[in-house]
This record gives sequence, C-alpha cells and structure tokens, in this order.
Amino acid sequence: MKLLVVVGSVCLMAACSSSKPSTLPSTTTSTTATVAPISFPVLPPYHGRTPAVRVVVSKGCPAKIPGVVDVRNPRSVNGRTLLPAHVPTAGLMCAYGPDGASLGSRLLSQTEASAFATVINRVRFAADGGPLSCPMDSGRIYVLAFAYRDAPDADLWWHASGCQSLDNGTKLTIEGGNPSFYLGFDEAAQRLHA
Repeated sequence: MKLLVVVGSVCLMAACSSSKPSTLPSTTTSTTATVAPISFPVLPPYHGRTPAVRVVVSKGCPAKIPGVVDVRNPRSVNGRTLLPAHVPTAGLMCAYGPDGASLGSRLLSQTEASAFATVINRVRFAADGGPLSCPMDSGRIYVLAFAYRDAPDADLWWHASGCQSLDNGTKLTIEGGNPSFYLGFDEAAQRLHA
C-alpha cells in the first residue's frame, strides 16, 4: 500500500481571519500535514476509554485532566444520538492542552447550548468513505458539557486536532469523510469561540 505524503499549510475553516478575542484557543493551526488514503465506510463499534472525566456544568471545568482520555456519562444519557433529545439549559466548553492543563473555558447560554446540541445530534456515525487527510495532531482536547432541567448533565470528548473525533463515552464519530462533522459540528464550534 502506497502512502501519499503532502507537505503544506493547513488552516481550518474561516476562523483564520477572526480578530475577536476569546477565552478559548482557536482550533486553527498551520502545520505540516501527512495524507494517507484510508476508507471509513462504517465506523467500528466504540468502547469508552479510561481514565475518563465527568464534568458538571454547575461545577465548572476541572483545572487539569492529566492522563484523561475520555468522558464518563450516566447510563441514562446513552441514546441514539451523542446527546439526549432534551433541550439543554446551559453548556460549557473546557479546552485542554496535550498535558491536560486548562487552556480556558466558555459558558454557553441556553440559546447557544440548545443550538449547539441540535447540531451535535445531527452528526452522523458513518463516514462517506474516500481519502482521509489528517493535519498534525497538537493534542488539543475539549470537554463539552450540557446541563438539563430534569436529566443528568451530558459530556462529550472532542479531539480537536489531527483526525478529529467526538464521543460521549459509548458512541464515537469522526471528521474524515463526514460532512455532518466538518460542515455542521466543526463550523458551529468555531462560531462559539471565534
């Protein structure tokens, strides 16, 4: 099998030109990229990884999560989509570097959290296949937490660089070959911290 290697600058989405200040780091990067043709017609079954973190919106983001590789949710959160179908009352974006140290956070209003949750629940769990191109992985991670009035908070683990992925500890989706991720979720996430 041949590997195709491409060297160049990668700039994700329109956030490159944003000049608005934010407490969260931009996911925009300029790096050397390696491209390998990989096909993902259907994602394999996903099993949550450990150690995992549990974030509750009302308690805020943990200052550090060294060694943590996933989120942990109550069983009641596990449905057919990444998040419950209920309308969230608030949301929280917690950003972390590769060492697990906090890079900032952003509290989402009910309107922002509701709109973002709707986009997240539209992300497909199967990719369309074809080549998958991954920019360099900086190790940037976000924990996204959503609060609900009559249900437990729900957390998501967003691997926000390299081959991006999003999971809730029991279900995982990827960016590559998945327009509902890179056009839906990623664009919505960029707008929230642009």
